[in-house]
Amino acid sequence: MRIANVLFLFLLYNFQASGQLQPMFQTTLYFEDAVGNRDTIIAGFDTLANIDYNPQFGEVDINSPFDSVFDVRAAHGLGFGWGEGDYTLTKKIVGGSENYLNFPSCYIGETLLFFVHAKHQPITVTWEQSVFANNCLEGSFLTPDRMYQMINPWNWLDMPAIRYGCSPTTSTFTFSLGDAYRAPMEIPYIAMQAIEGNGGTLDSVHGVALFFSADWAFSPCSLVPTQQGPSPVVAPAADLFPNPAGQQVLLSNRDGQPIPSLFIYDQLGKMVLDYPVEQNQGTLSVDLSRLPPGLYFLVQRWPAGEVRVNQLVKM
Repeated sequence: MRIANVLFLFLLYNFQASGQLQPMFQTTLYFEDAVGNRDTIIAGFDTLANIDYNPQFGEVDINSPFDSVFDVRAAHGLGFGWGEGDYTLTKKIVGGSENYLNFPSCYIGETLLFFVHAKHQPITVTWEQSVFANNCLEGSFLTPDRMYQMINPWNWLDMPAIRYGCSPTTSTFTFSLGDAYRAPMEIPYIAMQAIEGNGGTLDSVHGVALFFSADWAFSPCSLVPTQQGPSPVVAPAADLFPNPAGQQVLLSNRDGQPIPSLFIYDQLGKMVLDYPVEQNQGTLSVDLSRLPPGLYFLVQRWPAGEVRVNQLVKM
């Protein structure tokens, strides 16, 4: 019997047995406010899910107003317009998933957003740490700030009050949401939603995002010491010329170290190129012709855990 037929029968059996499809990854997030009110979100991802709405996996669209004291609801991150429009909000969410480049056995999910209306802050979210402690999810993290899209990991150190919780290295993350708590340079996730008792008037509900990531070097979690391995060391900078660049750029380490390996990421943290490097090459001419214009990060990695990151603009 063909593999495709076996997979179809397996999915059909699961659907018939439970009334809905079971996702390839699923975990529970527990939210609690400052006075003990609690709410729960079931979150996961699957290659058969989309980035809008998946009732076949148990998503149920909630149209009622947010509870006036404490309420948490989830939304799909890739399809989110950041504050405009009508969004599907649910207590169980299964995001779309795709194979992660250079990790043939790994699948990771889209970004998920959790919108929280809390009268009593701060909020603490907890999860089962062990479900993230694998190579496919070791860079996963939560943050209430979407500035992640504009910075490389090392810039998290330079920005005031940037908050993030690393899913594989801890089991809790405590944060406060809203303009009253927002630090300079932070850009929050916001949904306009009705709150119970306000007569249907829309109000701002702020959110926190969960990023499923297989890449330790690109994640801000690489800055947090962990017993799972040494924290990367920021090496002296390399030179890129020219920058912005056209079809090629010259990469040269200032300290003369040979380039050990080179990986190129886009501004969303997805690896787009594993660039071949010959042994003992201290200067490398990098062909950019296959990349569309945009912001990229060139990452060198040494076997001992040292990482060197350069930001590049491709014209």
